[in-house]
Amino acid sequence: PLFPISFIGFAPQDVMRQCIRCIAQPDAVYQRKGKNWYITSADCEFVVNAGSGTVITAHRRPPPQNGS
Repeated sequence: PLFPISFIGFAPQDVMRQCIRCIAQPDAVYQRKGKNWYITSADCEFVVNAGSGTVITAHRRPPPQNGS
């Protein structure tokens, strides 16, 4: 890869599989803003180019806090 992707917590060989799993979750919310899709699921956030389908950014979301 062109840059390290371990920051999202996935092994390099599993990145695309995990991205697809997160994006395909039933609770995923898709929002188009200009040329990009912003996709949020329970545990991940993505920005995807609408024209090419390229994942621009991928981030793990922190687990919800239980009142603390």
